[in-house]
Amino acid sequence: MINCMQSTEWVIKKEHGKLSVRENLQLLSHLAICRFCRLFAYQSSFINKALDKSKGTDVFPFTVAEKEELLRSVQNKIKE
Repeated sequence: MINCMQSTEWVIKKEHGKLSVRENLQLLSHLAICRFCRLFAYQSSFINKALDKSKGTDVFPFTVAEKEELLRSVQNKIKE
């Protein structure tokens, strides 16, 4: 069984890449019993969808280049 720290890392990794079958099963098992990680997964998904919708709009006070740099930064952090 994975812990909450691993779960949150895998939730983010799953949204921006792929998990192995084993990782996905372990994450789903953890989310089935941990309401805090389920809430984190929901909130993370909500934020990502909002950011995706904001691309090309002025909803957020960031330039397109700043948004892309932020996304690259997050993706690099996930790979570590």
